[in-house]
Amino acid sequence: MIKDIYHYTSRENWKQIQSDKVLKPMTRINEQRVRSSIGNLVKLNTFRIILAYPSFIVGVPEPNHSGWAKYGLLKPLIEYSTGEVLLSFPVGDRSGVFVREHKHWSPKECVDLYGVDFFGLHRAKKLTLEQLNDKRLKTQIAKYYNSAVQLRRYDGSYEVPEIWFPHQVSLSMILTKINPLVKLDK
Repeated sequence: MIKDIYHYTSRENWKQIQSDKVLKPMTRINEQRVRSSIGNLVKLNTFRIILAYPSFIVGVPEPNHSGWAKYGLLKPLIEYSTGEVLLSFPVGDRSGVFVREHKHWSPKECVDLYGVDFFGLHRAKKLTLEQLNDKRLKTQIAKYYNSAVQLRRYDGSYEVPEIWFPHQVSLSMILTKINPLVKLDK
């Protein structure tokens, strides 16, 4: 059972969180983009889960999670967030919290299944028009979206769990530490 959420962020964002005295949900799911690109592959119940709140804090169940590393996602996570500061906080209010299996949309899974790193190409903005319309790419992204399950129903079976938390977190509830994997001499 997931009790705490770990969220990577930058030093700049951490300063803002301290100033605001709260960690705010900032990640939004672009409903229009999802519906236009893979909407016909995404289950109606999935939309109910992932669109129940306008924005989320996205995190992992433990720092430097082995599944995230194994599937080639830890480095992109650190790069996306800068990973300079690692925040953790207790789940507390579980309403609206959901978990997705990120392995479906990962470099390793795409290469293992299709011999193509759709994730890496997408991240580098190097997907061709043909690849953007490739049913295999859409299938993997749809699997990722359709894996969304409410936290209260999550059984702990995901290899690369990604937690979406829709509530603000008071500064007093946040534990913080400098991430030892990130060089801070920038």
